[in-house]
Amino acid sequence: MPIISPEEWRARAQVWVPIVIEANPTITDIDRLWNTTRDTALYVPREYFREAVRGYNNEKTTLGFIEELGPDELIPRRWFTEGYKRMPEKYRYIVETTGQSIFTGETFSRTAAYDSPNQLTPAEIMGAIEEKMPDSAQVEMDPGWSMKFVHVYHKAGSQW
Repeated sequence: MPIISPEEWRARAQVWVPIVIEANPTITDIDRLWNTTRDTALYVPREYFREAVRGYNNEKTTLGFIEELGPDELIPRRWFTEGYKRMPEKYRYIVETTGQSIFTGETFSRTAAYDSPNQLTPAEIMGAIEEKMPDSAQVEMDPGWSMKFVHVYHKAGSQW
């Protein structure tokens, strides 16, 4: 059995914890939630699991704050999650558009990542996605669709 590095455990936890949380919405205790993964392919040691849950909860709280911003207010620096060194630009905004299909009436979502060299306001980000990435916005959706932030990243090691 290969030895797994702490960095690999941490990376696995960051990917798997949201899956585990969303699959078990009634379990709010971190240790009970971790126990659901013990005999599965989603297992990670408890310390990495707990760290990832805290990060997940912090990000969810921050995304709620972003939703409360005025359309022309910049997203504060402290609300960005550190991204990856290989991001093409300094900022990555990931937005989910949800609405009902004009063809079937079923609710569906689309997710888009918008990269920018500049820190943007929510209105600028949503406008850019609608204009430059129409297939990721409200195309084929009835009126009443919504857009929300899923992640906001700042490139690791990049200057503000």
